[in-house]
Amino acid sequence: MKMKKICSSIFSLVFVMLIYGNTSFPSYAEIPFQEKWKTLAQNKQYLEAASELLYLMHSDDTRKKTVDFWNIGQMYAMANQYDKAIFYMKKSITDYSDKQWTWYCKGTIAFLENDKQKLALYATDLSEDHDDYYAPNVEILNMLLKNFGKPYEQAYTGKY
Repeated sequence: MKMKKICSSIFSLVFVMLIYGNTSFPSYAEIPFQEKWKTLAQNKQYLEAASELLYLMHSDDTRKKTVDFWNIGQMYAMANQYDKAIFYMKKSITDYSDKQWTWYCKGTIAFLENDKQKLALYATDLSEDHDDYYAPNVEILNMLLKNFGKPYEQAYTGKY
């Protein structure tokens, strides 16, 4: 699965390079097919990004709703609107979610609910039982734990 994503990413970069006729790697802003919400998020326009994601989710039945719910929740969390963030993040956990995703989601939600004990529990569960795909999520929960009590954006990125 990881190799498939890497190959897809490489193909996308080569495709963009062919279109632009250069051999340097394009910035995200130069890639024509990047969704607008990602650009908004990179510019810290989190509420606008959440709004754009909501629009995309409701106007395109082919989108993976669980991923959109998570990203919408993250945008609200970055904007310090934790109640909305929690609402959407909880929608990203489904009956078919794997346990590692569930631990990551519940750990993040625990941070937003200011519950350090639950965050520590989910961070431990994920760190002790995860595959390579979830390694970045282990780091994020550990970062949230290390920076507990700080605003989500600061705790998530480690930048103050």
